[in-house]
Amino acid sequence: MRSSKLMLWSPAAIGLLFCVVATASGAVPAKNGASPVSAQNVLAHLNATGKHSLQRCLYPLTLRRRKLEMFLLSMAKSSKPDVKASAIYLLGMYRIAGAVPRLIKDISFPYPQGIIKGLPLVIIGASPAANALTRIGMPSVKPIIAALQHGTQFRYRHTMVAILENVEGRPVARFRLKRAISEAPTAIEKSNLTAALAEIPTATH
Repeated sequence: MRSSKLMLWSPAAIGLLFCVVATASGAVPAKNGASPVSAQNVLAHLNATGKHSLQRCLYPLTLRRRKLEMFLLSMAKSSKPDVKASAIYLLGMYRIAGAVPRLIKDISFPYPQGIIKGLPLVIIGASPAANALTRIGMPSVKPIIAALQHGTQFRYRHTMVAILENVEGRPVARFRLKRAISEAPTAIEKSNLTAALAEIPTATH
């Protein structure tokens, strides 16, 4: 009998994970027979010479991360649930801030059957996107408040408020929502934010 901790991933999802790990680890060789671009090579070069700027030395890593971001965002649109869930998980694991709008859009996407047993969760029972947004952290805060303000994904308001609480803590989440209410330009937006604020329990002593 197989362990219940094994994820029921398709070959496509496994291929996605292998591709991402190879790319992110710096094991991909450079073109024209040059040495592979890796964090170790970049740091060694940085220590060996002072005439190159830090920005120039780190450019290969920045470029590879950008390619990784584009690849994972593309896979997050997959029609295969396990591939989509895997891509969303990796967007959170690598804390790719550029994925936040996409993740808010996908907050209603549920875990495929079986896959939840193999992934570490931040918010128990939440969607893959909710956990990814929590892992990304601060870059998620303002877009989530904007989504709450405009009533985006209102059926998942409780989940979005839970992300705010997990990222900065309940008092700060309450403070941010109160400030957003005071700055909201329309009555509807104020109402949306007030409903979000009501999701945070009031401390009792």
